[in-house]
Amino acid sequence: FAGGATQTFMPGHVLNNGVNLVSGTFLVPDGGTLNSAGSVNFIGGTLGRVGTSGVGNLGGGGSLNINSTTVTLAQELRNVGVLNCGASVVYATNAVLTNAGTINLTSTGRFRDGILNNSGTIVKSGTGEFLLTEPYYGGTQSFNNSGTVTVTSGSLKMQNSGTHSGSFAAVGGTITWPAGTQTCNTGTRFSGANTMSGATI
Repeated sequence: FAGGATQTFMPGHVLNNGVNLVSGTFLVPDGGTLNSAGSVNFIGGTLGRVGTSGVGNLGGGGSLNINSTTVTLAQELRNVGVLNCGASVVYATNAVLTNAGTINLTSTGRFRDGILNNSGTIVKSGTGEFLLTEPYYGGTQSFNNSGTVTVTSGSLKMQNSGTHSGSFAAVGGTITWPAGTQTCNTGTRFSGANTMSGATI
């Protein structure tokens, strides 16, 4: 899908393995799901939700890949499947992404601005550093974890404030906390190489 047009993925659609979302605006109806039967590549453009309220779901059996590119997320989206992200910049200014599935951060990268809520699993692997909710254009920004964050290699840098009740496990890599105020509620657990270099806890 290319050409800069707006494409709305209505209920009943299925994106086959190897489909590329190249440019334009890609919309999921409120309560609907971006369904894939395999590996779908989000290469460029904006992915958002139809309307001014509600949530659009990402998932549906396959995976959505954001690799070696720059993309934008808009409105409120929920990942209920597998989202793979590596060597990319994701702009989420004034957007909300809730992860109830799995996010794999496979290389260096940046998730800029926005709100990222994790109730599922986030895994950082591969070399390099991935920055979460890096301040850039502005708007409301936070990373909130009630699920599991695991770093098996490389580094994950928490660039903003958040409220937590989940786990942060640096199994083979590092998690750094250079900024923000971190509110740790019952259930919050830190293990491995977590470095609190500038954050307030």
